[in-house]
This record gives sequence, C-alpha cells and structure tokens, in this order.
Amino acid sequence: MTSLSLFFVTLTVTLITVAADTSYFNKESHRPVAVFTDSWAVEVHGGIEAANEIAERHGFTNMGRVGAFANIYHFKMSSNFENVKSGTELKYRTTALKSEIKVGYVQQQSLHEWEKKYFQPTSQTDPLWGRQWTVNNTGQTREPNLYLDLNAEPAWIQGYTGNGILVGVVDDGVQHTHNDLRNNYVSTYSYDFNDNDRNPSPVGTDSHGTACAGEIVMRRDNNVCGVGVAYDASMAGLRLLGRRTTDSTDASALSYSRNNIDIYSNSWGPPDTSVLVDGPKYLASLCHSDCARTKGCAAAGPQYCDACRSTLLRNATSLECIQPSECRSPNEIASGYCYLPSESSGWKVIGNSFLLFILIIVAFNM
Repeated sequence: MTSLSLFFVTLTVTLITVAADTSYFNKESHRPVAVFTDSWAVEVHGGIEAANEIAERHGFTNMGRVGAFANIYHFKMSSNFENVKSGTELKYRTTALKSEIKVGYVQQQSLHEWEKKYFQPTSQTDPLWGRQWTVNNTGQTREPNLYLDLNAEPAWIQGYTGNGILVGVVDDGVQHTHNDLRNNYVSTYSYDFNDNDRNPSPVGTDSHGTACAGEIVMRRDNNVCGVGVAYDASMAGLRLLGRRTTDSTDASALSYSRNNIDIYSNSWGPPDTSVLVDGPKYLASLCHSDCARTKGCAAAGPQYCDACRSTLLRNATSLECIQPSECRSPNEIASGYCYLPSESSGWKVIGNSFLLFILIIVAFNM
C-alpha cells in the first residue's frame, strides 16, 4: 500500500452521559469498589511454553495471549483452587507470580463498567438527511451557530469519502444486517467480546453502537435513513459494552485486528460523577502506544477516536470539556461536546482549535 487516506471521524452527533449501574460504587466517596475476578494478566518472557509452565506451577490455566500483545497472557485460576466469586483480591498469588524471573507485569483483573456517550435530543427527530444539521445545516440551528456544520460536502467532492478505510466500532454491538449498514459491514474483522463469538449483534434494547456506526458509514442516496460522514468506509463491529468488563478484555477489543483496522471509534468512557477522574487501565492504555511502536512508525499505527467527558460547572454559562485522561498518545483523537439551547454541539479540547477534531482528513504514504 503506497498511499492511504485516513478519515479521522469524531462522531457527528455526540454525546450526553447516560446513567450507569452504580452498585459497585462506594456511596460515600462515589468511587468504584474493586470487584476482583479469577483472571490475571501476566507478562511472561520466553514464549508460550514458558507461560504455560508458570501458569501450571502456580495453579492457573493459560488461556492465551491478551489481544495483540506478544508477551501478555490471560491466566485463569484452576477450578481446584480458591473460589474468588466473592470479589476478593488474592495479593499473595500476584506476589508469587511476580517472583518468577521471566515474569514482569502482573495484575489480578477486576471488573469495571464503561458508560456509553451519546447525544440525546429532547424530542423525537427524523433520521433523514434534512434533519442532519451536523452535516447539512440549512438553518436548523439558531444564532450564533446558524448554518454551522461539519463542512463535509466539500471534502466529499474532493473524493474524501472514507473509501479504503476500515473503522472498528467498539461499543455495545452493531445491527450489521440493517439496510443502511450491511453493505459496509466486514464480518472478518468483527467480534463479540461478551459472548466470545464472531457475531457482534446487540442484545435487547442496546442501540448505541448501531447509532454510532450509522453516523460514520450510513450509505448515501439509498433512500434509507441518513448519510454517514464517511459513507464509503468499511465498518467492523466490536461488541465490548453491555456488561462489566476487565482491563484485559478492553485491551483485546482495542487491539483486535489492529493490522487491518485503521480507526477505533470509542464513544464511551468512565462514569461522569464530577468526583471520579478515571480512564483506561494499564493494558488498554498500552494499546494506544504499543500499536504505533510495534509498527515501527507512529503515523502507521491505528488511530483511536475517544469521547472525553464534559462537566457542567455550577453557575457557568457553558460546558467545558475536561482534558481526558484517555488522551495520552498521538494516536488518539479526543472529542467533546456541548448541548446548548440552540441545539448545537460545541466542541472544545484543550490545545486544539474549534472544530479541529470534528473532521480531520490526513493523507500520508506508507
């Protein structure tokens, strides 16, 4: 591949926080209470055989590598050892693993929950093109944002429609049989990390991932719904949300098919409590930097489009987007939002100009 045009797309209609299950939060401190599992993430040098030997010696079963990491393995406690369903931390087992010469990083996995981030209008909206003011603003919004939109059509005219780009939508599933999505869907690079199968279809009323996928790749001129901002791009569904997850599972989703997926769309994050400042855990954070480093060139790694939190300051006249703890790598694009009475989405990320992350088109040679 000699030339590759990347569409870095922050979702066109984002993001109001939904309420999360707070049953694992301390009611006084409003901070999460760790619920530990029977799984460990263990860095082992020496290959799969060394990992298997160490796992067996300490009463674990090596379940295989975590995501795309070469030396990090998923160790699961064997059935004849302690029952950890109570959610307790077994520090002595972690210490024993760390005593091995070939072992580096060790972490007993604990459960955490991510919130979906999305825009929730106050009234029912028509999904057709005429109502997509974020892409086609013909006067739907009021001053001071009258006619303000993504200015996407001039980019489309120049040929930047997402063609040749594969976007991985990491979310609560994608309704990939939908008439406006099925032609762009790529099953080969899709996966369900909840049920461990290759069908990332959502369950029950989950619809967030389908909406996000539509905002990116809805087909143009097919008389169905609206138009995606990168309507010629391909899309892979990576179902992660929907239940509590662990750091190793997050990392597996964020590094899945990383040699094929160009952009990972992550419109979710930690609960916004205005007290808790949280972000991706150790392994998930490694995905952003490790993907670039192992490819040998920072520009060649996949890109991550992450939603940052917005907090309404008391007595403030506007929403300020907090610099997200998720945004630690040049391979990350953080998107923020404001929902104001004028029905506009304002965007503000520290160190970047207005609208910079709305639509960035970059061409580079590999």
